[in-house]
Amino acid sequence: MKLKRRGLHNGPENSPSPECLRRYYEQESRTEIDKRISSAMMGEVSTPLDYYHRLRYLVTSGLIHRFQLVPPAKGVVIDIGVGQGLLLLAASENNKSHLVGIDISLFRLKNLHSSRVDELGQHGAIQSILADAQRLPLKNRVADLTLCCEVLEHVPYPSRVLIEIDRVSKGGAVVSVPNRLRKMILERLGIAAEDTDPFSEPGKGHIHEGWTLNELRSEHLAAGLRPERIVGVCLLSFSTYLAGLRPPMGCGDLGASLAL
Repeated sequence: MKLKRRGLHNGPENSPSPECLRRYYEQESRTEIDKRISSAMMGEVSTPLDYYHRLRYLVTSGLIHRFQLVPPAKGVVIDIGVGQGLLLLAASENNKSHLVGIDISLFRLKNLHSSRVDELGQHGAIQSILADAQRLPLKNRVADLTLCCEVLEHVPYPSRVLIEIDRVSKGGAVVSVPNRLRKMILERLGIAAEDTDPFSEPGKGHIHEGWTLNELRSEHLAAGLRPERIVGVCLLSFSTYLAGLRPPMGCGDLGASLAL
């Protein structure tokens, strides 16, 4: 399926339907791709793509702890696009949080419980939700920490996901997306990027090419989001990261920023 892109704030022409996306990721989740990503995140690195997934795990968990985004005891952690659940483990820090894993793939959610239930259960209650990231079936301001890592590139309308993250979050949020450097490096290594002929085969699920830091910030503005305090920006690895912290009521935009 060839998609003609209209820009980062809009979905590409001929965007796949929600049902098409669901079928694609159900198929992909049954391949070895998820297992490989999980192994790489935990340190089994042998290829450039493994290195990317390992750094994604290390940087995300590092941002959570450096900027004290770990939720309070019995707080709520939401991971949108939960996959294998490893980022939930990194975020909860064994403090009996209520862990919520959201994914469009039912197989991934079943595998999350079968493979991680004991490990995650030591950290707190686990809840799995089958849902589209663009339409989360959650109440407003329920999450002490919201994670959305390497998801926006897979959905037709990234701004809708950002609006949902803003709506459900009452504390911190970490959002990461591929950057342009990632695609360039993969091409130099002779590895076709995932956004080349998207949805042609498992592992080819990128609709959007990637974001620079300014483009990711522009996505927030285009979504009509109110100003947030951006406490962390990281351009390491192949991704662009934002770690946002919602200021206490009445404090307004504190405007703090820091480049790692």
